[in-house]
Parts: sequence; structure tokens; C-alpha cells
Amino acid sequence: MPFPTGLIEVRCSELQGKGLFARVDIPVNTVIWRFQAPAGDKNWENLGDGENQHYCMEEVLMMETDPTRLSTLLWGGYMHDPSGRYIELRDGDQYTNHSDNPNCGGDWCKNPADEFSITIRDVKAGDEITDDYGVHRNNETPWLAALFQKYTPERHAFESQQVTSYPRGYVTGLGGQQRETGKAVLVDYNEISANSSNSSVNA
Repeated sequence: MPFPTGLIEVRCSELQGKGLFARVDIPVNTVIWRFQAPAGDKNWENLGDGENQHYCMEEVLMMETDPTRLSTLLWGGYMHDPSGRYIELRDGDQYTNHSDNPNCGGDWCKNPADEFSITIRDVKAGDEITDDYGVHRNNETPWLAALFQKYTPERHAFESQQVTSYPRGYVTGLGGQQRETGKAVLVDYNEISANSSNSSVNA
């Protein structure tokens, strides 16, 4: 159950389909999502219909035998840059919409199961939660881009035309002015292994 209880809700979005919205004011540096809830912590809720998963390239390609299943996977996930695995979001985080000036983001973790998202500036109650899809590099990963183009052409077209792709290793807003403005910045993968356990963000 990867959202802090009572913090976020799913509503219709003016950006695209459904979106995530803050139910209360959320200060900068607050953890608003985790791939999986901390063990034994009951103060998290699932806003979707299942548990998050992650897959290697071969596992994703095998799903071509079930185009409907593969389309659902591709619509609701992203490439995990450090590991090269594809994260499937089922907990509600698949409703996070893109913005060139997002209000959430955070460091990459080496293990997909340790992924988390934080507010990179103060978020007001009612604001939509957004991230920058450009750091995910979905269309920059050849095998994944080919699947997007074939099974989810609308998403492929949107990310090709509306999303600025960054070089490998970038994250959304990391400290200082970059965090305030939501600009992507380059990080060293050797420095991110303990992000999820050593972060000083609120939870």
C-alpha cells in the first residue's frame, strides 16, 4: 500500500484521463509514494487494483502473446533507468501525469523495489501530482520504444512529441535551485544505492 494514508486521491484530470491530487497541503521533501510500503507500517494505502511489479526485457517481450495484457502494462509503467527493468504500476501511481514543471520526483534507487517519490516543492491541497516523464527514457530504450509504438501508439506519440528526453542518469529536481524549479539533473549511480534507507525526507 504505497501512498501515505489520506494524502493523495485519484480524480479526473484536465491533463489526461485520471490523475493524482493532493488531499491536503504537502510540504517539500515529503515521501508521497513508495514501490512497496515499509515492512510492518500500516499507514499506507493502495489507490489502484493491484501490487506493483518489475520485469526484465525478456519477461516483457513474452507478453506479446497477450496484446491486451501488454498494452495495460505499457500504459501503466516506466523504464527503471539504473536496472534496465520495466516497472508496472498497479497501486494508483500509474495515474501520475507528466509536466515539464513537475512537483514531485526524487533520486533513482538501484533496486526497483526501493523506488520512492518525493515532493520537490510545496504542494497545495487540490494540486495535481505530476512528474517529468523525460527522465524515464521510455522512447530512448529501443526494444521498449518499439513496443510502445506497436501496442500503445498514443503514448508513444505523446512522449515523442511532448516530452523532453534527458541523457541516461538524470532525475527530476535534486536539491537547491534544481529542486525548486523541477529541472532534471545528472546524478552518479554509485551514490544512489542507499537513497531509500538514508533519505531524510518526511514520511
